[in-house]
Formats: sequence, structure tokens, C-alpha cells
Amino acid sequence: MNPVVGNIRKEWDWVKEALEPMFEQFHWVDFRPEDVYASCLKGESILYTTDETFANFTIEEHPVTSKKTFLCWIAWKKEGSKDVIEKHLDFFEREGKKYKCNRIGVKTAITGVEKLLLNTGWRCDMKNFSKKIKK
Repeated sequence: MNPVVGNIRKEWDWVKEALEPMFEQFHWVDFRPEDVYASCLKGESILYTTDETFANFTIEEHPVTSKKTFLCWIAWKKEGSKDVIEKHLDFFEREGKKYKCNRIGVKTAITGVEKLLLNTGWRCDMKNFSKKIKK
């Protein structure tokens, strides 16, 4: 079964429960679970759900080329479930086309995902690094 567009208000209880441990694990992330909620509510991102996963996508436009990427910036799966993006890649590519995107992308802080993606036909366009500016 393909993912469906979720209603963040209806799905929030279980999505928040899934997000909280992620934010504890990746303590350097500068946003909170409630920001995911707000992003969906304001129409800045799209929540897709299945019985055992969710993924949140946004459309990122390149500042020079104006090419659009259908970007998954946060996702979750139940223990033992298949990766939500790879399992439903055809679906998400069709969704990206609906939004006139040229590419599909994934951002992750999880170790090991890069190797999985590279072994399944993805390429690493760029690695993001950041450092807080001292006050």
C-alpha cells in the first residue's frame, strides 16, 4: 500500500511520539517536533503516512538553477520496517513530478544511510556541515 497524504492534526499524537526520541538522539537539531507540526499546518511541507512509517517532504529550489528537489527532511519507521523512501520510491517520484520537481532528495543525520542510498542508485550531491557562531 502506498503512503497517503496525512493530516498532521489527526496524526500528531503518534507522529510526535515518534519524533521525540529522534530529537533526543540528535540533540544538535535546531528545531522541535512542534516545528514539524507547524510546517505541515502552514503548507510548507507535506506529511505522508503508512501504517508503520511517516515521511515529511518539502520542495527545495536551487538558488542558481531554480531546479526543484522533492526533499524528504524527516522520516520515521517502526522497528523492523523497510525504509520508507526506498520502499515507496516510485510513489514519491510521482509525487515529486506533480510538484514539477527535477529530483528527489533525502537529508539525514543517521549513520549508515549514506551507504544504503549509494548502493541503491542515489548519489551524494553535497554534504552539509554546520557550526554555531560564537556570541
